[in-house]
Amino acid sequence: MALDLFSHMRRLFYQQIIFMKSNVLFAFCLTLLIWSCATKPLMREDLKPKDIVKIKLEAEHYKSLIDINTIDIFLSYTLNNGAEKQINPKTSKVSPKPAHMHNASYSFQPQGNNWNDFNVTVVNGSFNKGTLTIDRKKINSNNHEVKLKVQSKRTNASDSLIINIPFVESVRLTYNEIGPIAPGFDLPINIEATYNTGEKQNLPHSDFAIRVDGNEMDPPYNYRIPNRKDFYSDIDIKGYYKLDPIKRDSMVVPLRFNAFYRYSFNGEDGRNGGDGDNGFGLIELNGRDGRPGQNGQKGSRAPWVSVYLSSFYHGDRLLIKAVAKSAQTTTHCYLDPETGSLEISANGGDGGNGGDGGRGAQGACKTDKTPEGYRGIDGDGGNGGDGGDGGIIKIYTDPLAAKYLDRIKINNQGGLGGSGGNSGLYSSKDLSRKKSLFETFFPMSTGRGNPGMPGIDGNSGPETEVIILAEEELSSKIDL
Repeated sequence: MALDLFSHMRRLFYQQIIFMKSNVLFAFCLTLLIWSCATKPLMREDLKPKDIVKIKLEAEHYKSLIDINTIDIFLSYTLNNGAEKQINPKTSKVSPKPAHMHNASYSFQPQGNNWNDFNVTVVNGSFNKGTLTIDRKKINSNNHEVKLKVQSKRTNASDSLIINIPFVESVRLTYNEIGPIAPGFDLPINIEATYNTGEKQNLPHSDFAIRVDGNEMDPPYNYRIPNRKDFYSDIDIKGYYKLDPIKRDSMVVPLRFNAFYRYSFNGEDGRNGGDGDNGFGLIELNGRDGRPGQNGQKGSRAPWVSVYLSSFYHGDRLLIKAVAKSAQTTTHCYLDPETGSLEISANGGDGGNGGDGGRGAQGACKTDKTPEGYRGIDGDGGNGGDGGDGGIIKIYTDPLAAKYLDRIKINNQGGLGGSGGNSGLYSSKDLSRKKSLFETFFPMSTGRGNPGMPGIDGNSGPETEVIILAEEELSSKIDL
């Protein structure tokens, strides 16, 4: 009996112990839960995800956007904890937003948000890490706004920006009025654009299409006015702005015939003589002689040239057509006798220069068994070629054109004679060696050749003869 009572008491004791442990564990868990709920509002705000609640976009300010193709975009945003940040368009890094956005230097440190955290859409441009690039090909009077929208990828926070790009309202063709405006000379063409802002600026030639007298030109537009045989007095130029073809202009450029023309009928210059070969090797103990230089070729005589001057009126303006002919060549031009002029040359060709003589070879060095050899004689220089004679020039003119002969300059000088070639020269080794006793007493044995003789200048052509003819006679001489 006593044993059963003891066992029963022991079971009661163990049950009480287990119950007490369960209550302690339950009390601990309950206390932990109450503490957690009580302290949750007191957690640090910056330990939560930083969601963006507000976005603000700003564009860098430029005095004029005509020449600007890229614009820096500043993005400022506000987080749900009230902090304000800004992304630098230069580095795409984040910093606290400065008080004066564009007038301060910042030390940027990454702090959790950059352009990769935003969706960006652009109309009439493209965007890359803070830089907005304008698509100029899409900008015109009907479509001149670049639109930018930025939205956070995690929230609905967004902002939009509209930038008005200056557009071309009208275009005007212009040309350089300084200098000759005449056949055979260049006419620089420019395109002046007037923008909706009132600013004016020349457009790049690549943005404009031009046709001259019905023929399309390729940029750059530096038009060479053709020197046609048939007379014409103006140039018709039309063009349009490629990015907005309704913007176009045209102009008629009157020719002034105010150029200075220079036509050459000169004789050909003579070829230069070749240099002589240097001596090489020995003849017994002495060096071989250098070869003489070749003579220069004679310049050729200038041809016979006939010049025809015919006057005519275009409206109330007096002009002269000048035609110059030789047996091989015909040239022509139109002149305003008050502002234009013509120079015709029929000079003889210059003679060619004589070639230099070759150097004589070094003689053998003295040995115990042989004496020192003599240096070879230097070759003589070649003679220069004679200059060619000037040509004969005759002028046929009508009486009215004859009054303006001072506008026609004639040159028919003889060509210059070529210079003679030099004789062969010592090499540095020759100059440094010790002269032999024979060379000391007989200088001619030093081997110096003779220089070539210069050519003779050609004779000038005869004085120009002027023959005045009636218009009918002049026409029978040449088809004007």
